[in-house]
Amino acid sequence: EEDSWTSRSEALEESADGLQKDLTKAQEMQTDADTRAAELEAQLERYKQESTKALADADSAAHSKLEEKQCRIDALERELAAHKEHAETAACDAQNRISSLEDELAQSKTQAEDAFTRAE
Repeated sequence: EEDSWTSRSEALEESADGLQKDLTKAQEMQTDADTRAAELEAQLERYKQESTKALADADSAAHSKLEEKQCRIDALERELAAHKEHAETAACDAQNRISSLEDELAQSKTQAEDAFTRAE
């Protein structure tokens, strides 16, 4: 009976040793998993920061291009307004010149008619 207890005790010790080894291995695996999780979290944070910076840079570049285009549009609008004003002034001057020439033509026609009448 004592041999039975001794062999049982030895079997329990072997089992306990095996369980201890399994526990140690599981703890090592848990440590490795925790380390890997921390590495992945750090990598994810870097990617988030890089993405945020890239988005901010893209937004800034787009805003800058938009401002550039708006400045160009404003300049073209001013140039168009100046040309329009110049064209309106030129049209007004031309109309005045036409009226003046029409008056001169009417006066010349009247003088010619008068001269013709006197000549008869």
